[in-house]
Amino acid sequence: MKAVILAGGAGTRLQPLTTELPKPMVSLFGKPVLEHILLLLRKNGVEEAAITLHYLPEAVTGYFGDGSRWGMRLEYFYEEQPLGTAGGVKACRDFLGQEDFIVISGDCVCDFDLADCARLHRERRAEATLLLHRVAEPLEYGLVRTDEEGRVTAFVEKPGWGQVFTDQVNTGVYLLSPAVLDRVPDGRSFDFSKDLFPQLLRDKRPLYGQVPRGYWRDMGECGTYLQTVVDALDGKVILDLGLPQRGDGIWSAAPLDESAEVTAPCWIGPEVQLGPWSKLGPHTVLERGATVGRESVLRRTVVMGAAVGAESQLEGAILCPNARVGDGCSLYPGAVVGANATVGDHGVLRPQVRVWPGLQVKAGSRLTASLVSGPGPGGLVFDDDGIISGLIGGDLGPELVLDLGSALAEESGQVAVGWSGGPGAETLALAAAAGVTAAGGWVVDHDGVSPAAASWMGEFYGLTGGLFLQQQGDRLQLYCFGPQGQLLSRDRQRKLESTLLRRSLRRPPAQRMGGRRALANVSESYLAAAVQAAGPAGSHPVAAAVPEEGGELLASGLEWLGCQVSRSQQKGVPVFAARQGGRELAVWTEQGAPLSREEVLLLTCLALLEAGERVIALPPEAPAAAERLIHSLDGQVKRGPWVGRQRCLGDALFAACLIVRQLQHSGQPLTELVRQLPGCRVQRRVIPLHGGRSAVMGALSKRFPDARRMEHGMRVDLEGGSVWVAPAGNQEALRLAAEGPEAEIARELCDFMAREASQWDRL
Repeated sequence: MKAVILAGGAGTRLQPLTTELPKPMVSLFGKPVLEHILLLLRKNGVEEAAITLHYLPEAVTGYFGDGSRWGMRLEYFYEEQPLGTAGGVKACRDFLGQEDFIVISGDCVCDFDLADCARLHRERRAEATLLLHRVAEPLEYGLVRTDEEGRVTAFVEKPGWGQVFTDQVNTGVYLLSPAVLDRVPDGRSFDFSKDLFPQLLRDKRPLYGQVPRGYWRDMGECGTYLQTVVDALDGKVILDLGLPQRGDGIWSAAPLDESAEVTAPCWIGPEVQLGPWSKLGPHTVLERGATVGRESVLRRTVVMGAAVGAESQLEGAILCPNARVGDGCSLYPGAVVGANATVGDHGVLRPQVRVWPGLQVKAGSRLTASLVSGPGPGGLVFDDDGIISGLIGGDLGPELVLDLGSALAEESGQVAVGWSGGPGAETLALAAAAGVTAAGGWVVDHDGVSPAAASWMGEFYGLTGGLFLQQQGDRLQLYCFGPQGQLLSRDRQRKLESTLLRRSLRRPPAQRMGGRRALANVSESYLAAAVQAAGPAGSHPVAAAVPEEGGELLASGLEWLGCQVSRSQQKGVPVFAARQGGRELAVWTEQGAPLSREEVLLLTCLALLEAGERVIALPPEAPAAAERLIHSLDGQVKRGPWVGRQRCLGDALFAACLIVRQLQHSGQPLTELVRQLPGCRVQRRVIPLHGGRSAVMGALSKRFPDARRMEHGMRVDLEGGSVWVAPAGNQEALRLAAEGPEAEIARELCDFMAREASQWDRL
C-alpha cells in the first residue's frame, strides 16, 4: 500500500514556531514531525509515499530527499495554488496507481496500527474509511457519527457545544479506494471532509469510520505541541525517541553531569551543556546544542538548540533554534521565543506571550502581550512575486504597516490605499493611511475590490504609488505599486526593505502633515475599461461559467460582453476564474480540463494577435513557446510593463474579456482554440543552495555561455527545450522553469539543470 502525506500547510496557529519553516518540519525530539510520520508508515509496511507541498517546499525536499535514508521511495507534488486536501491527493493519482492507499497529515502525531486498519478497510470493501479518535473537547475538530457497523451517518465541521453529538473526531487519516478520486474535479480546491465525504454519504456509498487503539494529536497550536511532548515522555504515545535511557524516564545522549539535578521524565540531546546546580524537569526537552546556565530551573519546557542564561526560571515555555534567554529571566506557561530572538537579562514573559523570530526584548522588560514587530532583524520582506505576506496581528501588525505607509509616501508623495477581504485588512489599511499622512504624503482612498483593480487605477489615473491589502482568513498580502500601476521593481523593493529595517522615516511637524481624498466607483470604471479593451462584439453566442466565490467582477464583465454566464460549472461550458488577487486567469475547457498557466498565457497572446496587436510585452519568465507563437503570426516581442489592452497578460478580468471576444468572433469552442497553440509543458522547481546564489549563477553562466540574459535570470536553450534559471529573491536557492513539448521532456530538463546547479553548489 502506498501513502500520500499532506505537508503543504503553513501552520499559522503554531507561530512563531512556523514563521520560517513549514509545520511538518517543526522539531519533535530532534526530528521533524514529518519524520515521525515516515517512521510510522515504514513500520506498517508502507515503502512508497507521495508528499504534497505548498508552503516553503524546499525545507521538506532538502531534508528528506528521495527517502532512501528511511527505506522508502518519496515523490513530491507541488501545489502552486492550494487545491484542498482531496484536490492535492488527486494530483498524485498517477503515482498511486489502482490500489487502495493511505492519506495522512504530515503534522500530526499518532501511533495507530495502520496495517490492521487497512485490513478492516479491505474486508468491508469500503470506498473510504476515516480513522477517528475520541476527544473530550471536540470543538476544534470535525465530528463523525457512525452506526454499530461502523458506517458513517453524519458529519459536523467544528461544532458549537449545541452541535456536539459524539466525541469521535476526524483525524485526517484515511484509507481510500482509487475510485473516489473520480469524484474530485481537476484544477480547483476540493476538500475531503467538506466536499468528498459528504458527497459519498449522500450517494449512500460504502463510507466507514474506525476508532483504532492508540494515540493521535493534531499539533495545531503551541499548547498542543507542548502537550504532545509531555504525553510522549509519559509513554502515552509510541515514538522513536532516538536516545539511550540513562535511568527511569531519562533519555540522554551522554552521561548526565552530576552537578545538575534532573527530574524524570526528561530528554537531553547531544552537545547539550548544563551549568552547575541547574534543575531540569519534569517534562523537559533539550535538543542538540542547547545550553542552560548555572542555577537555572526548567520545567515542562522545550529548548530547540537555544541558550538559557544563569539563574533563569522557565515553566511551560518553548525556545526555538538559536533563541537566547538572558540571566535572571522568568518565562511563564505558554511563553514562546522565536528563532534568533533574544530576551535580555531579567526579562519577564507573562503567560501566553510570544516573541517573533529575530526580535529583541530589552533587559528588564516585562511583557504582558506578544511582541510581533519592533526593532531588530526582520521587518517586511518581499517574496519572489514582489508581494509581502504574513499573519494579521502576527508578523503583520499595525506598527509595521504604518511604517510601510510612511516609507511609500517618502517615495511617491501620494499613495492610493485600498483593501478587501475582512476587518483585519480594513484596520491595517487605516494604519497604512495614517503612516502616509504622518510622513507628509497624501492618501487616495478608493473602493477598488482587488489588487488587479488597484493596479489598473494606478495606470489610468497616473498615480505614482499605491498599496492594496488583501485578507484571506488570518493572513494578509500587501501589494505595493509604483508608476503605471506596476508592482515595485526589485531595486525599489530593496530600498523599501532597507528603510523599514533602519526605521529611518521622516516625521514632519503638524503643519506639514498630509491629507486624504477619495476616489469612488473604481470597480465600475475598471470593469468598463476591460470590456472596452476587449474590442467590438462578435456575432456568435458564447456561454461560460464563473465560480461563485470571489467571481462577481469577472461574471459582470463577461455579462457586459453579452456572454451567458452561470455561477456554477455546467457541462460543455468553459470556466473562467480569477486568482492571485485578480492578476492571474484560470481556465477550464468545455470538457472540464484545466489549462496550465502557460496555456492560458499562450491563449491570451493568440487573442491579442487576432485582435490586431502586433507587439506583445511578454513577462521575463514567459515560455519560449509564446515567442514562437507570436513570431509565427508576424508579431514581435518586447519587454516592458503591461499597459492598455495588454494589461490582459497580467489581469484576469482583461484576459477573460479578450478571450470571450475571440470566441464570439471565431465561433469556435475554446477547445479548438487551445488546439491551435504550440505544445508547451513546464516543470518548476526550487533548488536550495548551501553556497551563495550569485556564485552558482556565475558558474552556470560560464557553463552555458550561449544562455540568453533576461531581466530576471537567464534562459538556457537545450536539446528538446529550454530552462529558465533565476536566483530566488528571499532565500539561498535557485528557481527553475524547464519547458518542453511534453511533460516528460520538461521533467528531464529540470532534473538536468538541478544536477548542474547542485554540482556547482558543492564546489
